[in-house]
Amino acid sequence: MKRFSLFFLVSITLLTLNCSLGTTIRPVSEYGHLADFITDLKETKRISGTGEIDILSKDYKLSGPASLKIDNKTIDVRVYSFGFLSGRLFSKGDFVYTTPVTGEYERKIMVEIIKKSMRWWESGFSGVVKTEDEYLLSARDVVVTLRQDKDIFIPIDQKVQLPGGEKMFITYNYLSSPSGKQNLEKITCSVNKYFNTYLSVNFTFHKLKVE
Repeated sequence: MKRFSLFFLVSITLLTLNCSLGTTIRPVSEYGHLADFITDLKETKRISGTGEIDILSKDYKLSGPASLKIDNKTIDVRVYSFGFLSGRLFSKGDFVYTTPVTGEYERKIMVEIIKKSMRWWESGFSGVVKTEDEYLLSARDVVVTLRQDKDIFIPIDQKVQLPGGEKMFITYNYLSSPSGKQNLEKITCSVNKYFNTYLSVNFTFHKLKVE
C-alpha cells in the first residue's frame, strides 16, 4: 500500500504539471543530451569535499566544519570542533554508524539525505517534463528539477516521498564564477512529518570534487 501511495503521489505531481504547462511526460531517452549527461554521471567513482554542516532534529544536533567522502558503497561525513573529531556519520551497505549516537531510523534518513542530494542521478528516472528552462525528472518516489547550464545540467531542487510517509525537500544554491560557471555553494534539506520538520541537514561547501 505504501509503494502504491508513493507512485500515486509522484504520478499526480507530474500529471498536474503536465496539464498546467501544456507539456507531455516523455522518456529520458528522447532528450539525448540529458540522457548522455546522466549516463556520464553514473560513472562517478567518488565525491569529496569540505565545508560546514548542520544536522538538527528533535533529539540530535551536530554542527561544525566537516569533510565529506562518498563512493558507490560508502558515505563518510566527519564533523570537527577545534580541530578534533566531534561527530561522524558512516555508512557502508546496510551498516550505519553515527556519533553522537542517534536512533536507527533517524540514521537511515540521514544517509538517504546524503545519497539523494549528492548522487541525485541514481534515482532511476522514468520520465521527463520539459518546461521553458527546466527539466523535471520523475522516478517512483522523487521529482528532481534540473536547469541547463551551458553544456551541463544542475539540480535546482528535489521532492522525495520516504517509505515512512515523510516528505523530503532538497534545494541547491550556486555561486557564479567569473567565467559564468555555476559552482555548488549550499545544499539545504528538510524532512517533514505531519507538517512539522522532523530532521534538517544543511551543508555549505568550501571545496567540492567529483571524480
